[in-house]
Amino acid sequence: MTVRRRAPVRATALQHVSDLDRLLPEKAYQQRLLDHLRACGWIAYHTFDSRRSAAGFPDVVASHPTWHRVVWIEVKRVTGRVTEAQEAWLVALADAGQEVRVVRPQDWDSFVAWVTPPWMIKPAPERPPERF
Repeated sequence: MTVRRRAPVRATALQHVSDLDRLLPEKAYQQRLLDHLRACGWIAYHTFDSRRSAAGFPDVVASHPTWHRVVWIEVKRVTGRVTEAQEAWLVALADAGQEVRVVRPQDWDSFVAWVTPPWMIKPAPERPPERF
């Protein structure tokens, strides 16, 4: 089965997770996360082949050069479980003061809010007053 890449997600568009997004394979969802990070100005890294990497190392590490933040992300499917090795890494990084998060498709809105710089979020348009 071939998964088509989605177009990069616009940083200003907060999107809700559809049923199709919940069914995305982890790799496709991870690519969506990476696309959004890059659209927001993050420099993101993901190990293409982790077989020779340390067990449990987070899937994505990203740094924002203007916002001066580094985030560590473990990507999971809707029902995916964090392994002991992954939890050990996440706890060690959090204890060192790093921002870490496990992100699933149902967490899309909170993920977007977490990584979208405040200056990229457009305020909601004002609604005209209702007439009676």
